[in-house]
Amino acid sequence: MKIRIKEVAAAAGVSAATVSKVLPGRTDYVLRTEDEAGVWAFARGCMRTDLMLKEKARQFNDDSEIQAALSAYRVEDTELEALSKTFSPENAQALKNRTFDRSALGARGPGLEHLDQLTIDLILGMR
Repeated sequence: MKIRIKEVAAAAGVSAATVSKVLPGRTDYVLRTEDEAGVWAFARGCMRTDLMLKEKARQFNDDSEIQAALSAYRVEDTELEALSKTFSPENAQALKNRTFDRSALGARGPGLEHLDQLTIDLILGMR
């Protein structure tokens, strides 16, 4: 059973435009053991989850402490940025062939664990 965007929107109580923005290109999968009611429960749940994640992403982007932690931890590497911006077999091979200085990366000091905790706090509703 294929689920259409308008049907998901109606089931979730949101507009079809919202569904299209939140779920671009998402397709239903058929590995299920549910009846039709279960399929609709799945669609509503997916839409609800995606809307919650969209809101958490907005909060993440708007959180000044998280953004400061990201800026402090970020390493400027234009070659790496170019290779990871768009997937291609050539970029994937170049990344695979690239050597990273693990000692230097590990010696950077505190920052990533702090950012991780801020993110978990936000996801779990503590921020």
